[in-house]
Amino acid sequence: MNFARLDPKPYSIGELLKGRQYKIPVYQRPYSWEQKQVKALLSDLDDMNQKHLNNEDANDLYVGNFIVSKVEDQTHELIYDIVDGQQRLTTLSLIVASLYCLTQKYHFTECFKGDEDGFASAVSCVKDLKDSLWRKKGEKYQPSERVIELGPIESEVFHAILNFCFDHPSCDLEKADFGKLTDPIKLRLVNNFKFIYQYYESKYKDNIGSMKPLIENVVEHVYCVFYAADVGIEGSTAFEIFESINSKGKPLEAIDLIKTRIFSEIPSSESSDYLKLWGDLIKWNHEKENVFAPRPRFAHAALLRRGQRKLSRLHPGAKRGRRQFGIHRCLA
Repeated sequence: MNFARLDPKPYSIGELLKGRQYKIPVYQRPYSWEQKQVKALLSDLDDMNQKHLNNEDANDLYVGNFIVSKVEDQTHELIYDIVDGQQRLTTLSLIVASLYCLTQKYHFTECFKGDEDGFASAVSCVKDLKDSLWRKKGEKYQPSERVIELGPIESEVFHAILNFCFDHPSCDLEKADFGKLTDPIKLRLVNNFKFIYQYYESKYKDNIGSMKPLIENVVEHVYCVFYAADVGIEGSTAFEIFESINSKGKPLEAIDLIKTRIFSEIPSSESSDYLKLWGDLIKWNHEKENVFAPRPRFAHAALLRRGQRKLSRLHPGAKRGRRQFGIHRCLA
């Protein structure tokens, strides 16, 4: 594997998000941060913000490495597939979305009327938040042009959160409709957004103007090291990096290891088709987990690409999955 093709750069959160487009590939794990991890990040942000307010010799807050693989869509627009860092990036997006909503609900910029410099700075803060959530088409922000697209399990509820922020940022959070939340992963995403929103609302609602240094420090003084693999890099490399990184922390499940193996064998020119199939499979399997529990057996069946066993000898769950999702095509 040629790691020399990974180009490391230090980026602030504002630089990381503005004008870019990120996508969580389907081989990634679903969003898994619990409230404990969110609280720890919020505490780190508060500490960093307070040190800057006190004019201490404050270091910027380092939130880790982000590793991406550059890809191009059909219009040749550059998209970044996130190989490592999706949990932090998703949570940072929830933080930015919460701050943006609160600036609208409590009329943040109006606190600085009569102060020309302060008002301009407040308007810039709101713009920085919005730039970190949506991209412009022409002169207008478009709600469908999200900076980050999550995987197939979380995408619907993530869209609902950002649509609420875009269309109804001044409304009370209790009035938001995030759809049915029987799924624990979707519920976790919404609960974390609500927790972050209410955390900052309780701190700043009585003096919303005092939130300006926090916004500036989150955008400018929270940073990461950004590694980007070049466009055209072999498709297997991203999967190998993903497997290498995740093998050193919480062990990957069997389904994750097998999945990585499958995609390392698929030519890059065909990967998008198989990623779509895998995404459909993961979403369907997640919704029917009790019905289709033996996932590793099905994935093992998908590995038998050269027809070394007859379908009749495979696990029944594998046969059902192959028929429903057309995985038989990768077994040819």
